[in-house]
Amino acid sequence: MGTLEGRRLTLREVHRFANYHVPVAGRDYWDLFHLFHEMIECVRRAQREHGDLSSFCVDLWGNDIAFLDKNGQPIGYPWCTRNSDGSAMEAFFRDVMPPEAYFMQCGSQVRRGNAVFQLYERMLERDPALAHAERILTLPDLFGYFFTGRAYSEFTIATTTQLIDPFTGGWNGRLIRALGLPEHLFGEIVLPGTRRYDLLPGVLPEAAGRLKYAPAASHDTASAVTTLTVAPDEAFCSSGTWSIIGAECDGPTINREVLAYNFSNEGCADGRWRLQKDIMGMWCMQNLHRGLCETAGPLSWDEIVRQAEAAEPFRSLVNLEEPVFVSDADPAETIRAYCGKTGQPVPAALGEIARCVYESMALQYRQTLAQLRELSGREFTKLRIVGGGGKNGFLNQMIADAARMRVEAGPYESASVGGILLQAAAEGKIQTADFPEIVRSSFEVRTFTPRKERAPLWDAAADRYREYCGKMVL
Repeated sequence: MGTLEGRRLTLREVHRFANYHVPVAGRDYWDLFHLFHEMIECVRRAQREHGDLSSFCVDLWGNDIAFLDKNGQPIGYPWCTRNSDGSAMEAFFRDVMPPEAYFMQCGSQVRRGNAVFQLYERMLERDPALAHAERILTLPDLFGYFFTGRAYSEFTIATTTQLIDPFTGGWNGRLIRALGLPEHLFGEIVLPGTRRYDLLPGVLPEAAGRLKYAPAASHDTASAVTTLTVAPDEAFCSSGTWSIIGAECDGPTINREVLAYNFSNEGCADGRWRLQKDIMGMWCMQNLHRGLCETAGPLSWDEIVRQAEAAEPFRSLVNLEEPVFVSDADPAETIRAYCGKTGQPVPAALGEIARCVYESMALQYRQTLAQLRELSGREFTKLRIVGGGGKNGFLNQMIADAARMRVEAGPYESASVGGILLQAAAEGKIQTADFPEIVRSSFEVRTFTPRKERAPLWDAAADRYREYCGKMVL
């Protein structure tokens, strides 16, 4: 919950709940009614703490989709992106259009869990959900529909479906027809921070007539980046389970080089575009931390960093883009197997494993920023990190050293901050031009400067790291 007083915004957590996928008959689904119940509970708690709550919004991840029937009822449960094994993507490229033609249509990073490939998989399976669907929605727009009865498509999350024409900002009829779908399944596109909707009768009746639903940037990355005013010489990183590194652009950047580097074009809250790439973020370390806590008891992140700092530098490196590192496999054993197969020292202690991951992440940042520089034709002198991963000062300093770039980290709850600011803009309390001043006066930002004496060490490590990129070891 956010409270805006003048040019200062304060946040307070009022409710936290687990999100999980449910395995049924060999497929994972999102438990959307559990999530909706918890969202209602969250708003109720905020109402109890702050009786004059003005509005609320929902932001979530991209790609996953849901269906409404002719009566406006949800059809089944949404599939989880992780179901995708790549076979539907391969079939799409074989039978519908090749990868380059697809990319030139949508400008989106090619990933097997993309919404386009989920839809094509349903087509191949003759999923009855498609036959009975009257509207296709992203998950945050679905929850917006549950609250308001309005089946719109918010721009930033719509761009994650790969079905937006990046040159017009509207739905891409050619791609939709290539999937064999009618265009009427996709609703009106709205920009974030421009609408306020009444709630449906019976949804939060205690707040009827007072509380509004105000769609902000429904894609969590877009919401996080909204907190930044990124100058032409600044890149951004939304750091969490994934790290999304990119730059804001006035229009889409679509060419063979962008495709070769597997970058993507996604929408900003103001209708512009982000040229960006999703790479491994804190997922591997989160899995490592979770496993250690289960087997050895509670372990703080500060202790992991302390042991990593004490470990020998640049001993072992891994390519975190290998699919095995995205799985739920034991990361410690996976890292050891990788290092053994590549002839590197096999890390044994926790500090050695953690240092291996952090250094590999920093080198991956360095490589991605170099690619971004090449694709955009811009020189970047600063990386702006937002999101929870930005709390890790040890990693931030590594990134600054590896990329030879100043790093600024904060705010950490950036997606929440972006959503609240956009709601305030929709209500007319502030303008988007006010966002930078509010963020500066409200949240800590830490700065990390590259250490020149470390540059030769990182250059040598980068040469080793390149040996492992572009090939699968495990």
